[in-house]
Amino acid sequence: MEKNLKQIYELMFQKLKEISVDHGFEDVLVGRRKGFEEKKKDGDDWLFESLSYCVFVSGFGADTVETKWDAIRTAFDGFSIKRVASYGEEDADRIMQTDGIIRNERKIRAVIKNAKEMERLQQKYGGFAAYIESFNNQEELLNDMIERFCFMGPKTARDYLRDIGFNFIKPDVVVTRIMHRLGLISSAKDDENTVNDVLLVAKEISTQTNEPLGIVDAVFWFYGARDRREVKKVICGNVPLCQECPVNFCCDYYQKQRLEN
Repeated sequence: MEKNLKQIYELMFQKLKEISVDHGFEDVLVGRRKGFEEKKKDGDDWLFESLSYCVFVSGFGADTVETKWDAIRTAFDGFSIKRVASYGEEDADRIMQTDGIIRNERKIRAVIKNAKEMERLQQKYGGFAAYIESFNNQEELLNDMIERFCFMGPKTARDYLRDIGFNFIKPDVVVTRIMHRLGLISSAKDDENTVNDVLLVAKEISTQTNEPLGIVDAVFWFYGARDRREVKKVICGNVPLCQECPVNFCCDYYQKQRLEN
């Protein structure tokens, strides 16, 4: 059966509004609608902190990182590019011994290396935001960041650029899982084909709804992300609440479960 992408998106969106905690979901969307021109006003150190956050989230999940983020920020001197770029071995060792943070040496060293690279770019372009704006298109920027920065694979780079105001979606495990259950993509495997399929579906939804990819990303992600304080429950988590889901009528996973039971 051909799926009505606009209808699926709008029903999921409405459900998230219904289960939003104190308009938390809607508040996230307000932030997602802000473009780079507005977000860059928070300064290069904010851009560095956002990059570092994506580095830590990769492989851990936002819920794990957020509970420790204040301690991580303190350990890294508030994510001052100048200060972190000056770190040596003793600083990396100090952070590794800090209580209340994620003690992952590869990520800690990646943050330090990224600060040094950001400082070089500041010196070359007059600012990190100026470096970002020097590219002719988003894909060129995406590819350059993947080559230049530590822990910047295609998914993490998309995550970062989306967070700082660019029109991207991160085809992570949550978004992929929901699209696969709905039958919008053929596989949930973590490979290049799946990533491309997710991007194609997301772009079509964006076209049909006139919503940026960052908002499409938020709807699918909040629909299945666990332990989110912005919503009361997880509709399409590891154990989906199919009876509460307004799109179960066109969900391949739900229909298959019904036949098996």
